[in-house]
Amino acid sequence: MAPQLIIEYIYFSIIAIVIGFIIAFYILTQRGGDRREDPTEKQEEKKGMEKGEKRWLIFLFTILVIGNILMLSPILPSMKYAVWLEEKPLLTITIEVKNYEFILPEKPITIPAGVPVEFIVISADLLYGFGVFRKDGLMIFQM
Repeated sequence: MAPQLIIEYIYFSIIAIVIGFIIAFYILTQRGGDRREDPTEKQEEKKGMEKGEKRWLIFLFTILVIGNILMLSPILPSMKYAVWLEEKPLLTITIEVKNYEFILPEKPITIPAGVPVEFIVISADLLYGFGVFRKDGLMIFQM
Protein backbone atom coordinates (compact mmCIF):
# COMPACT_ATOMS: atom_id res chain seq x y z
CA MET A 1 0.00 0.00 0.00
CA ALA A 2 1.34 3.42 -0.91
CA PRO A 3 2.30 5.75 1.95
CA GLN A 4 -0.09 8.38 0.56
CA LEU A 5 -3.02 5.99 1.00
CA ILE A 6 -2.00 5.29 4.59
CA ILE A 7 -1.95 9.03 5.27
CA GLU A 8 -5.39 9.38 3.70
CA TYR A 9 -6.78 6.53 5.84
CA ILE A 10 -5.37 8.19 8.96
CA TYR A 11 -6.86 11.53 7.88
CA PHE A 12 -10.31 10.01 7.31
CA SER A 13 -10.09 8.21 10.66
CA ILE A 14 -9.36 11.50 12.41
CA ILE A 15 -12.28 13.13 10.59
CA ALA A 16 -14.56 10.28 11.71
CA ILE A 17 -13.43 10.77 15.32
CA VAL A 18 -14.06 14.53 15.08
CA ILE A 19 -17.53 13.91 13.67
CA GLY A 20 -18.16 11.50 16.55
CA PHE A 21 -17.12 14.17 19.06
CA ILE A 22 -19.40 16.72 17.40
CA ILE A 23 -22.34 14.31 17.57
CA ALA A 24 -21.56 13.48 21.21
CA PHE A 25 -21.29 17.21 21.99
CA TYR A 26 -24.67 17.80 20.36
CA ILE A 27 -26.32 14.94 22.25
CA LEU A 28 -24.81 15.92 25.59
CA THR A 29 -25.89 19.53 25.22
CA GLN A 30 -29.49 18.59 24.43
CA ARG A 31 -30.22 18.51 28.11
CA GLY A 32 -33.09 19.70 30.20
CA GLY A 33 -33.10 19.96 33.92
CA ASP A 34 -33.09 22.44 36.71
CA ARG A 35 -31.46 25.73 35.72
CA ARG A 36 -33.11 27.90 38.35
CA GLU A 37 -30.96 30.41 40.14
CA ASP A 38 -33.46 30.74 42.97
CA PRO A 39 -34.77 27.37 44.22
CA THR A 40 -38.13 28.92 45.13
CA GLU A 41 -38.83 29.86 41.52
CA LYS A 42 -41.11 27.74 39.46
CA GLN A 43 -39.10 25.34 37.35
CA GLU A 44 -39.15 25.97 33.62
CA GLU A 45 -38.25 23.29 31.17
CA LYS A 46 -35.38 24.54 29.03
CA LYS A 47 -34.23 22.00 26.56
CA GLY A 48 -31.78 22.43 23.80
CA MET A 49 -28.49 24.15 23.49
CA GLU A 50 -27.64 27.57 24.71
CA LYS A 51 -26.52 30.29 22.31
CA GLY A 52 -22.80 29.84 23.03
CA GLU A 53 -23.03 26.08 22.61
CA LYS A 54 -24.74 26.47 19.24
CA ARG A 55 -22.06 28.90 18.09
CA TRP A 56 -19.34 26.47 19.19
CA LEU A 57 -21.00 23.60 17.33
CA ILE A 58 -21.38 25.70 14.18
CA PHE A 59 -17.71 26.75 14.46
CA LEU A 60 -16.53 23.12 14.76
CA PHE A 61 -18.68 22.00 11.87
CA THR A 62 -17.46 24.90 9.70
CA ILE A 63 -13.82 24.06 10.45
CA LEU A 64 -14.53 20.42 9.57
CA VAL A 65 -16.12 21.29 6.23
CA ILE A 66 -13.46 23.86 5.26
CA GLY A 67 -10.69 21.42 6.25
CA ASN A 68 -12.16 18.67 4.10
CA ILE A 69 -12.61 20.99 1.14
CA LEU A 70 -9.00 22.16 1.37
CA MET A 71 -7.45 18.75 2.09
CA LEU A 72 -9.32 16.89 -0.63
CA SER A 73 -9.23 19.56 -3.32
CA PRO A 74 -6.70 19.65 -6.15
CA ILE A 75 -5.19 22.78 -4.55
CA LEU A 76 -2.73 20.57 -2.66
CA PRO A 77 -0.22 18.95 -5.03
CA SER A 78 -0.27 15.64 -3.15
CA MET A 79 -4.06 15.38 -3.45
CA LYS A 80 -3.94 16.41 -7.09
CA TYR A 81 -1.59 13.53 -7.72
CA ALA A 82 -3.19 10.94 -5.43
CA VAL A 83 -6.90 11.60 -5.95
CA TRP A 84 -7.57 13.78 -8.98
CA LEU A 85 -5.01 12.58 -11.53
CA GLU A 86 -6.79 10.35 -14.01
CA GLU A 87 -3.82 9.18 -16.02
CA LYS A 88 -1.28 6.79 -14.55
CA PRO A 89 2.41 7.71 -14.72
CA LEU A 90 4.05 6.22 -17.79
CA LEU A 91 7.49 6.31 -16.21
CA THR A 92 8.51 5.42 -12.65
CA ILE A 93 11.99 6.31 -11.44
CA THR A 94 13.25 4.82 -8.17
CA ILE A 95 16.13 6.54 -6.39
CA GLU A 96 17.73 5.18 -3.22
CA VAL A 97 19.65 7.20 -0.65
CA LYS A 98 22.16 5.54 1.70
CA ASN A 99 25.01 6.97 3.75
CA TYR A 100 24.49 10.51 2.47
CA GLU A 101 24.72 9.34 -1.15
CA PHE A 102 22.04 9.33 -3.85
CA ILE A 103 22.08 6.08 -5.84
CA LEU A 104 20.68 6.97 -9.26
CA PRO A 105 19.80 4.53 -12.05
CA GLU A 106 22.79 3.53 -14.19
CA LYS A 107 21.34 4.98 -17.39
CA PRO A 108 20.94 8.76 -17.62
CA ILE A 109 17.41 9.82 -16.77
CA THR A 110 15.70 11.39 -19.77
CA ILE A 111 12.07 12.37 -19.39
CA PRO A 112 10.01 13.28 -22.46
CA ALA A 113 8.01 16.50 -22.18
CA GLY A 114 4.35 16.13 -21.22
CA VAL A 115 4.69 12.57 -19.91
CA PRO A 116 3.51 11.90 -16.33
CA VAL A 117 6.41 10.62 -14.20
CA GLU A 118 6.44 9.17 -10.70
CA PHE A 119 9.56 9.51 -8.55
CA ILE A 120 9.99 7.07 -5.68
CA VAL A 121 12.79 8.21 -3.39
CA ILE A 122 13.72 5.74 -0.65
CA SER A 123 16.01 6.83 2.17
CA ALA A 124 17.72 4.28 4.40
CA ASP A 125 19.09 6.68 7.00
CA LEU A 126 17.83 10.29 6.87
CA LEU A 127 15.14 12.42 5.36
CA TYR A 128 16.57 14.18 2.32
CA GLY A 129 15.32 16.87 0.00
CA PHE A 130 15.05 15.91 -3.64
CA GLY A 131 14.84 18.26 -6.62
CA VAL A 132 14.59 17.92 -10.37
CA PHE A 133 16.47 20.47 -12.47
CA ARG A 134 16.52 21.35 -16.16
CA LYS A 135 19.76 21.55 -18.15
CA ASP A 136 19.90 25.32 -17.63
CA GLY A 137 19.86 24.81 -13.84
CA LEU A 138 16.25 25.92 -13.27
CA MET A 139 14.47 23.81 -10.66
CA ILE A 140 11.32 22.14 -11.95
CA PHE A 141 10.14 20.82 -8.58
CA GLN A 142 11.42 19.87 -5.16
CA MET A 143 10.18 17.56 -2.43
